Amino acid sequence: MNPGVNMGEIAYSQGASPVTLYGNTIHTSILDSVQNWDDGAGWDWGNCQNFFAPFDDTLTIGLMANVITIGVYGNEALNGTLHNCVIKVWNFTERNGRAINDWYFGTYQDPDVATGTGRQMGGYYEPASLCWTYTVGGSVANGAVKIPFGCGQEPAINTVHFWGNQAGTGAGFFGYVYWDSLYFYSDHYNHVFLDNVDGMSGGDGESQYTLVKHDFEPNGEFLFAEALFQRTGLASSASPAELIPLANMANKFMGWGRGDLNNDNVMDIRDIVYYVNWLYNSGPAPWPFVYVANMNPSVDASYNMTDIMYLIAYYFEEGPCPEGYWKHVSPIWDAEFE
Repeated sequence: MNPGVNMGEIAYSQGASPVTLYGNTIHTSILDSVQNWDDGAGWDWGNCQNFFAPFDDTLTIGLMANVITIGVYGNEALNGTLHNCVIKVWNFTERNGRAINDWYFGTYQDPDVATGTGRQMGGYYEPASLCWTYTVGGSVANGAVKIPFGCGQEPAINTVHFWGNQAGTGAGFFGYVYWDSLYFYSDHYNHVFLDNVDGMSGGDGESQYTLVKHDFEPNGEFLFAEALFQRTGLASSASPAELIPLANMANKFMGWGRGDLNNDNVMDIRDIVYYVNWLYNSGPAPWPFVYVANMNPSVDASYNMTDIMYLIAYYFEEGPCPEGYWKHVSPIWDAEFE
């Protein structure tokens, strides 16, 4: 773990003086391998409790990943939009020299959200790449945001919510019907809800958040991130309204969502006027991160008329989306332009 990493500066409101943001990072590497749960009578998910089953590399699809986990602290962790949130940046590499098509990545959560009066449900909001789990009438939400999202980027794919005792074959993780159908659920590009098929208690459910789909070239790489969060004290955990600021902040924190200088989460003529006023009339700086004003980071890291013309071309002439550039991923690997 690397404690006390300088994460750059953040402004908490328009015109406010920026303050330094600090966080902790954890760097790990993962090699995919599968335990063989065939005890001689065929594959059986029920053998997943056999922690001593042998690992069998021939059962894998052949990926490895370098991962950076980021958590901020101080004022941002206590009071800011990114509190109770960690961001995991995944850099996958195909390691066997062969193409892999239609690969999906998702996160499985069993949050057991206890607040509220009704059943647990799954939420999905495409514009902010949001997937979450909540209880009807509750005030707590647990979920994930796929990063990057926004102009020119693909959002999270779906939320699959199901009951812990799916098909009566054991609770949650041991629901064999679910695991045998996992790929089928991943391939549905919307919010999917599976009904209570076995009389499970109303508050007990799990969720699968399908975040990305990718086709690997031989020895190819693929970089993305997920922000994992819990929110408490919500007016309505069923609504995405109180989760959207977190999603947008996490996206910008990681170097995306550029072009939105006034932080209203829309790119329009007001951002162009804001840019001109900042650059030439000593107006307020872009916020929460000044780098959202850099439209073309693959060209340079400065803020100038080229960026303004880029934004004008995007808004008035159907030009390309502002570029994103990964932040906070060095030195484990070089940032990639997308």
